Amino acid sequence: MTVPVSVIVPTRNAAHWIGACLTGIEHNRPAEVIVVDGASEDGTREVARARADRVLDDRGAGVAAARQLGVEAATQAWVALIDADVVLGPGALAALLEEARERRLAALQAGLFSIGCGDYWSEQLARHHNRGQVRDWFGVSATLVRREVLLTHPFDRSLRSGEDIDLRLRLRAAGISTGVSQRTRVVHRFGAGYAFCRDQWLADGQGLGRMVRSHGLRALPNALIPFPAAALGALDAVGERLRPLPYFAGFAGGNWIGLLRGLRDRRVPAPTSARRALVGTTAVVVASLLVLGPIAIAAAGAAVVLLASAAYDGADWTVAVSVAGLAGLAAVELARSRESYAAFRLLRSGAWMLAIVALTGAAARLLGVIA
Repeated sequence: MTVPVSVIVPTRNAAHWIGACLTGIEHNRPAEVIVVDGASEDGTREVARARADRVLDDRGAGVAAARQLGVEAATQAWVALIDADVVLGPGALAALLEEARERRLAALQAGLFSIGCGDYWSEQLARHHNRGQVRDWFGVSATLVRREVLLTHPFDRSLRSGEDIDLRLRLRAAGISTGVSQRTRVVHRFGAGYAFCRDQWLADGQGLGRMVRSHGLRALPNALIPFPAAALGALDAVGERLRPLPYFAGFAGGNWIGLLRGLRDRRVPAPTSARRALVGTTAVVVASLLVLGPIAIAAAGAAVVLLASAAYDGADWTVAVSVAGLAGLAAVELARSRESYAAFRLLRSGAWMLAIVALTGAAARLLGVIA
């Protein structure tokens, strides 16, 4: 049975994604499939023309403009915004439509299960998305929406990123009910390599900065979230043998650079003097993190040294053992390339043993367990 939904897929150079995406959509039997392409040069448009009902051209105006163009061309009362890197399971569209009607929602995003390509960077990105709060936030990468809502509250076509946050804030302010599905999950794919992660971090940060310019204080908490998230991720990395540390360092740095760029993006108006003052103050605070971050790291390192020194009554060699153990552990975890190498396994085990013995001994001395 045909599901009364118009599916809209924005694309740009997505030839490696679009095939599986369209296959998943076809298995759901929507009333129509509209692909909106942004001047792709890799064969995306040719694949779409062979399988979609219509292929529109947004002339490279960006994903927000592409989605809105598709909404305006749709014929159904409900539209499904499906990104090219998403794969729907059988029955997903019908289930989302049923849930949206039951919960009386105007927009419902599917739950996202992110996967990588097997390399370090994409797997860490997927792990972060699957474990972070972002999975509970309403977005537009796999989302069912009443068409009239997006005609009344259209995407801001000027935004190259952050359009999902912008829409969420405007719908919330208008009292329009949205949600994230607790029943239906879809696969969200990430590309391989550091460059893909870097571009994701920069785009996310820029979107957050633009939202501060556009929405002011309402967007400020979201804009600052990446930094405590990176700190929590770094702490969590201790239980993961420090393996996620490079990822969270890149995450913090990429969002930091992107946020500053977004705050300075004059294409997004900051309409009042109070808003401009908020943008300027936020930019100063964010820029200062470049200085405050290393100071905090140095202070934490000094605290470890003082802990060991106090526990061992100032014996310099025990301080050196404690610090060397932690440094050796970090070096091994960050430098190793293949877990199958016996030398890496042996060195890693030795570093862990040294760090654990040194810090356990220091804690025991402080507690008076050992003399």
